[in-house]
Amino acid sequence: MKNKFPLLELTPVEEYNGVLYKRDDLFRPFGERHVNGGKVRQAIALLENNYDRIKNQCNETVITATASNSPQGAIIAKTAKEFGLKAIIGVGGCKEHTLYSHYLLQLAKYYGADVRIIAGHAQGKVVESKARQIALKENYFHIAFGINLNDDAEAIISSTANQVQNLPDNLDNLVITVGSGIIMGGILGGIAKYNKKVKRIIGVQVVHHDRRPTIDKCYKSVVPFGVRVPYEFYYTGIPYDDVVLAHFGDNIPLDVTYEAKVFNWMMKNVDVKTEKTLFWIVGKKLTEEQVNYLIKNKE
Repeated sequence: MKNKFPLLELTPVEEYNGVLYKRDDLFRPFGERHVNGGKVRQAIALLENNYDRIKNQCNETVITATASNSPQGAIIAKTAKEFGLKAIIGVGGCKEHTLYSHYLLQLAKYYGADVRIIAGHAQGKVVESKARQIALKENYFHIAFGINLNDDAEAIISSTANQVQNLPDNLDNLVITVGSGIIMGGILGGIAKYNKKVKRIIGVQVVHHDRRPTIDKCYKSVVPFGVRVPYEFYYTGIPYDDVVLAHFGDNIPLDVTYEAKVFNWMMKNVDVKTEKTLFWIVGKKLTEEQVNYLIKNKE
């Protein structure tokens, strides 16, 4: 199954109060109210490139592990549904009677996924390991945290790298939110591929793990051997589960778990007033109110 969704269409670059924004949150192939952003694009690229394998060799089923407050489960559930595939979303550290108190798990279920408690502990590595074990035992297609890097890395990374095309040349600063590091790796690949001139590429980590090995592995999959794209790397210092509010432009909200933390870091640490700065918006997690509206109105 190929070219079902507009992966090559470029999301816009917009300017507000002197700061540029790459609006990858406006990648909304399933409609305005549904899951959005660069991670959706990666999921589509992954399923497109492995559709025949999943359909014919993996019991038409994908499985992924997710945290209860992460959008990954909902993204995989919706993408699988659009491809006519089944999805299992594995979580840990939950109880059956409280499972759907987590609204993003409600959303995954609404999208048709089988949401399962597969581990007693919520630690990411534990739940990920359990999901991988189930995939091997049942012959399902396993989708790792951040979207598989080992399956069709070039296609997945290139889907992000392509989005660099409409960035302006000669930026002083490019600020990128880092979760798994795969999106940033794709952006760096695009910087090299399209020969964009950026004085400072700044990755700001939200989860307290060093994602630089993943970032380097990603961009090296799509750039000529030996090419190095230099970047800076920081951590927000704010716990992942903390909610932070931030807005840009005409009161446009940023994701409270990811972009808002990095945006506030940028405003404190980067001279956006005198330096040409672009803030890359990876996506925006749906709010509980938005999910309730979807479910209530069966959209």
